[in-house]
Amino acid sequence: MFSKGRIIVAGAMAAAACALTACGGASGSAASAPPEASSSRPAAPVPTSSGSGLDAVLRATTNSTLGPIVVDGAGRTLYRFDNDSASPPASNCEGACAKLWPPVLVGTQISLTGVNRSLLGTIKRADGTVQLTLHGWPLYRYAGDSAPGDVNGEGVGGVWFAARPTGAKALPASSASSTSASNSGNSSNSGNSAGPSGGYGY
Repeated sequence: MFSKGRIIVAGAMAAAACALTACGGASGSAASAPPEASSSRPAAPVPTSSGSGLDAVLRATTNSTLGPIVVDGAGRTLYRFDNDSASPPASNCEGACAKLWPPVLVGTQISLTGVNRSLLGTIKRADGTVQLTLHGWPLYRYAGDSAPGDVNGEGVGGVWFAARPTGAKALPASSASSTSASNSGNSSNSGNSAGPSGGYGY
């Protein structure tokens, strides 16, 4: 009787062990679920730039017609506006003008090649952005330039000119001798009344 009872107990234990094995198999498959969930979890976002679009490069280059001029990091020609003021530095290109002639905005650092850092300055625009100046003259791009090296903004309205590394106007060699007096980076705004009434060159 005793041995029979031991057999019954042993059988019960075996059944319990079998049940535990089945549960273990279920829990084993459940345990594999977290890794699957983990593998499908989206990766952490990769840090991106601030998207500020601020310029980091200013360099001098040579145009076949105009000679030495200043371009940005993408090779886009930079311009100055005769209706601005260099002393004190101030921009008179806002609204529709600034859409056609986007101001060159700057951050805290800028890399220079062939441009004297002592000639650089900044002004705060009405919208709170900070614009780069060269020898006092605020700098701009021209929306009509579609590719690096374009100088389609040169002479527009008689008031827009590519900027030389000194901040002076870049003029074709044929006209430079007759306008040398107005080609200085410190020239005043007098004598610029020949431009269009809007003063924006469009």
